[in-house]
Amino acid sequence: MLTVDRKCSISTRSYLALLALCLMLPILIFVTLLLNQQIKLERSRIEQDLLKESRSITATIERDLRGVTSMVETLAQMPTLQQGDFEAFHQQASQITSRYGIGIVLNDLAGRQQLNTRVPWNTPLPAITGTDAMRTVLETRAPYVTDRVTGAVSRKELVGVVVPVVRGNEVTHFLTASLRLERISDILNQAGVGDGRTATVVDRKGKVLAVIPERGKVDAASWDWIGKAAAREGVAASTHGPGDSRLTSGYSKSGMTGWSTIVSQPGDEIDGKLARDLWSLILVGTAFLVLSGLLAAALGLRIAGAAKALTAAGRALQSGGVVPPVRTSWREANEVGLALTTAFRRLSEKSEALRTAEEQYRTLSRSSPVGIFRTDAEGRCTCVNERWCEIAGARPEQALGNGWSDFLHPDDFSRVFAEWRRSAVENRPFRLEYRFRTPTGAITWVLGEALIERDGDGSITGYIGTITDISENKQLERQLLDTKQQLVRAMMAGGMFAFEWDALSDAVRRSESCGTILGLDDSPQTDTGRNYIGHIHPDNRRGFTDTLTALRPERPNYVMSYRYIRPDGAVAWLEESAAGIFDDGGRLTGLTGITADVTARMAAEAILRDSNTALEARVAERTRALTDAARELSAEIRRREQTQAALLQSQKLEALGQLVSGVSHDFNNVLAVIQSSYSLLRRQTGSMDQAKILDMAEQAVERATGLIHHMMAFARREEAHPRKVDLAAVLRESEDMICHTAGSGIRCVFDIQAELWPSVVDPSRLNAVLLNLAANARDAMADGGELEVSARNLPRGEGPGNAAGNGTDNGGWIVIAVKDTGAGMTPEVVARASEPFFTTKPPGKGTGLGLASAHDFVSQAGGTIRIRSAVGAGTTIELHLPRAALSAEEEEPPLNADLAKLSGSATILVVDADENLRTLATQLLRDFGYTVIEAQNAGTAAALAHISERLDLVITDVALPGASGAELTGRLRLDRPNLPVLFIGCYEQDTGPDGERLLRRPFGRAQLAEAVLERLGRLPKPAAPAAASASAPDKLRDRLRNPGLRDAYDRWKALRNAGGGLPDRDLFPSDDTTMKDNSFMVEPDGTGGYRYVRFGDALAERLGRSLLGEQAGDDGDDLGSAGASYRRCQETGLPSYEYARYSLADEVPLLFERLLLPLSDDGKRVTHLLGVAFFTELPKLDLQPRI
Repeated sequence: MLTVDRKCSISTRSYLALLALCLMLPILIFVTLLLNQQIKLERSRIEQDLLKESRSITATIERDLRGVTSMVETLAQMPTLQQGDFEAFHQQASQITSRYGIGIVLNDLAGRQQLNTRVPWNTPLPAITGTDAMRTVLETRAPYVTDRVTGAVSRKELVGVVVPVVRGNEVTHFLTASLRLERISDILNQAGVGDGRTATVVDRKGKVLAVIPERGKVDAASWDWIGKAAAREGVAASTHGPGDSRLTSGYSKSGMTGWSTIVSQPGDEIDGKLARDLWSLILVGTAFLVLSGLLAAALGLRIAGAAKALTAAGRALQSGGVVPPVRTSWREANEVGLALTTAFRRLSEKSEALRTAEEQYRTLSRSSPVGIFRTDAEGRCTCVNERWCEIAGARPEQALGNGWSDFLHPDDFSRVFAEWRRSAVENRPFRLEYRFRTPTGAITWVLGEALIERDGDGSITGYIGTITDISENKQLERQLLDTKQQLVRAMMAGGMFAFEWDALSDAVRRSESCGTILGLDDSPQTDTGRNYIGHIHPDNRRGFTDTLTALRPERPNYVMSYRYIRPDGAVAWLEESAAGIFDDGGRLTGLTGITADVTARMAAEAILRDSNTALEARVAERTRALTDAARELSAEIRRREQTQAALLQSQKLEALGQLVSGVSHDFNNVLAVIQSSYSLLRRQTGSMDQAKILDMAEQAVERATGLIHHMMAFARREEAHPRKVDLAAVLRESEDMICHTAGSGIRCVFDIQAELWPSVVDPSRLNAVLLNLAANARDAMADGGELEVSARNLPRGEGPGNAAGNGTDNGGWIVIAVKDTGAGMTPEVVARASEPFFTTKPPGKGTGLGLASAHDFVSQAGGTIRIRSAVGAGTTIELHLPRAALSAEEEEPPLNADLAKLSGSATILVVDADENLRTLATQLLRDFGYTVIEAQNAGTAAALAHISERLDLVITDVALPGASGAELTGRLRLDRPNLPVLFIGCYEQDTGPDGERLLRRPFGRAQLAEAVLERLGRLPKPAAPAAASASAPDKLRDRLRNPGLRDAYDRWKALRNAGGGLPDRDLFPSDDTTMKDNSFMVEPDGTGGYRYVRFGDALAERLGRSLLGEQAGDDGDDLGSAGASYRRCQETGLPSYEYARYSLADEVPLLFERLLLPLSDDGKRVTHLLGVAFFTELPKLDLQPRI
């Protein structure tokens, strides 16, 4: 019998006392630690407060000194000081600084005072040698704040702010602002410090600059601790304060001045405050501790009494006696006593019920028709009944433990245990059909079922279940399956299937043979009546539903035929034999029957009834309707795809335009710097060779600028600016880009008539149109070919305006033709070629905007566009542009004709955020004699303009940081209403305010000078245009690259000018073998063609054969010659020049040039054409490979 060991246990009262002690002891320790930590935190807070105050005072002093520094730097840039007018500067500085109580001193590099605003002008000033501060400023070129010094004039203690005065790129003087120490004291008083604290400011050497509050006169030795601590940063305690007092101080060092700020508080004051706070907390905590002990003792007595009552009730329950009721003041003890009494009563009742249940379970287990088993949580069998042993053919002891698994069929072993584990995991009953194999080898099919048993905590304690012998059921299932399969095979052979329809759920169940008959791939055996009726042919659907409606219990059977529409659209004839199922009320509840495929039979019957013709007609009509609808749908899909592709291409072009615009802006800035640099270098160049190099460099810059305009025009990021242009020059500039666009495999030929007339067009848009046409020609010649660009004049009466009768044929036309040898176009494509977004290229390969943009460009210029094309014969696009008459009044004199006349004198403010552009523009203006003030932003510009006495012009960028050029102009004109402004921009969309001049980068010296004079109103009037000089430059000769061509042209021109007529066939001397070997001659044959009558040996060797005696037709020959080129030269009587650049495989690139010269036997009529041709080898980097 178990007993209580009283020696090893203690009473409840003792436990309560220990509990109270254990609770109070950690609390006391925690409170002690907490108080200690609180004291540390409070002390740290006071120290951080001292440091914060010192840093705040330092920041206030720095803020004030930065304002003084900014003012002194602004004074250092004043024009009077920069120009050396010290008297005027003394007057201006005195007016500015008198309001702030600041003295301004100007020293030269030797330290001598040049002026001092604390004394009148011309007052003798003491000579002072250079100081350390000035040497520091001279080395760093940055402002410097001095330590405490004695003023040479005022003899007072001061501090100074020294700023370098820079003229050009050299420091010439030092400008110093002197501040009295009272200013620092005023700053300390304004900032203020806490009660009982002292704020001190010392310089780098530890000299005191200011102290608050004042402590009276203190010996310098008393402040030695401050000088020693001045180099610190942070918080520290010191015992070397005034009077050897203990102080706690916060130190802050200024990064700008090197001064230190110390905020101090006596340590005795800090300790006293902390001690008072600590004793208050200790007294309150002690009072609460005593009160808690008294309450704990009273509660312990009550709990001990309740524990005794529970002990008595427990002993009664142990002995089996009646448990007495427990009544105390402790509610939980009363509840435990009640639970003990109730437990005693229920325990007695359950013991009796358990004995009864065990007896019933033994009886049920012996008489049950199913096998019963029980296992533990691990699946080990703990008991089985007799029926289980009979089914398994085992003895009870063989089934215990894991022995029951020996009777499982090997093929079902893994399946049974897998399902067992899943049921445990998913917390559901186990149910599975599996096989037992008896020791004799007999197979028994069983249905196993089991439930999970759990304890009060929900943990699995075991399983209880049954097994039922279902061997007979399995045998019947196999027989039924065999019968069903035989029936399905029979139905499939007979082309029929069975079905059942439930009217209440509208569910239809069918046999497997329905798939073939109904045209179903997956042979679904379930369907709905509504869906099935939906597949019945509309002509038979009404009869089908009427038949079902007419069924009655006395007439439940029916047989009918109807057409069924399969999912693939095929129609099958079905014959259905079924019977209706009715409930007791006579209402139809379902159908059951057989459906047979009678399509073949119905087809034979249809043939016999001769109804096939009508059926085919209906099918054909339906097919045509579907075909037409499909055709319309296909066309609509194609139209939408084309529209979508055009939209996507437009978006790509817009993105390309944005990219090109941004890149062009950056390149314009770079080119502006380069061009300005070349302009400055030209003034310092003395030799002709250097000048020539600069000429080539400036031409390259102009070429790069033109390329940028071409890019902008091609990306449609520039607005149209029509003006009178030299079309021959524009075409020459476009030659390289056209050849690059054509790419390799395409031979480029240019035939530009000499003395081509001008026209009023936008050259950038013309370049873009030519590039688009070149790209179209390239795409049309996938296998290579020839691209010819020609330009010629059409006299009045031969242009499109005269033919149309619209009266626009004023003075003639210029025809620019782009011809390719590609596949050509049909008349239908030519008719739609100019429509926007119309293209014959594959999706994603074209926008359909090339010819549309060309048509728009020519229409705006007042001309027309003509397209000549045929399949297999190539395409020619002709741009007819009206001639622009060039009158003497419209000629503009060159801007750089006389740069001396573009110089002047004025004060100009240049505002630009880009330092390179601003510096170069300033230097250019100074070269012209102007006084220039620089500013990098709008704020600085406004400040400089405000302090400048004279300002004649402002040159500003359109876009500035913080404010635009227009906003800056508005601010400046508040003080100077008529101040002229010149705006500078890079973007095409950059514009100045209304009526203001805008100069675009890059620009040259002459353009800048002309724009400045125009804004100042001093632009000289242009002189009257002089008569054309005989020595005017020859544009055709400038295009000739080979010296032999230039010699031939010069000889032809000299003979023509000398005789007044065309030269004859003896143009070259007989001994000039170079010309004869590289020339050929053709003559008209009277039928519109031309025949070679002479052919040079060098040309024959280059071509591999001679063309002597052959005809030159319109399709061209080995020389690239075409009858059209010869015909133009004969009709105009002017020379014609063509060239092409190409390379074959890895050979050296070649430049082919051909010059046609008209000759005459009588000096008037062209009777022969002399051609001079040269092949010149080019460097590999001179061109892109092309044929």
